[in-house]
Amino acid sequence: MIISGGYNVHPKEFELEIDRIPDVLESAVVGLPHPDFGQRVVAAAVPTAGGAAGERDGVAVLKDGWFPTTCRTTISA
Repeated sequence: MIISGGYNVHPKEFELEIDRIPDVLESAVVGLPHPDFGQRVVAAAVPTAGGAAGERDGVAVLKDGWFPTTCRTTISA
């Protein structure tokens, strides 16, 4: 569990959403230290061979109806 700005964040919830993005093979979500929020949510995604998924795809999925901690999320492809 990641605690970010007082929110309990379950990495698996993020991973399931990111893995639904076309061209994403798999993802991992972890918490890294943040001076103001305790931890920040960081996601890494592995694109499929020849896939074109990128950071914008992940941000769009996570900001679509998700809670405020997604605004402080870093996504790398």
